[in-house]
Amino acid sequence: MSEDFDRADETCRAQYPVAELEQQDSPEARAQQHAYLRDEWVPCMHETFDIDVGQLPSLETYLADPN
Repeated sequence: MSEDFDRADETCRAQYPVAELEQQDSPEARAQQHAYLRDEWVPCMHETFDIDVGQLPSLETYLADPN
């Protein structure tokens, strides 16, 4: 299952690149990362690969601890 998840993750990240967001560590960049996860990555994982990644934390929670 892990290999399937890794391949799906890699495909979704390739479709919706965020390398520049991942290299920044500011509240603004983390808010953009959260929006990316919510609007692009989670739907890609679910709709394209039928992988349920669970519920994304609220923006406030994510800003407090993005890990």
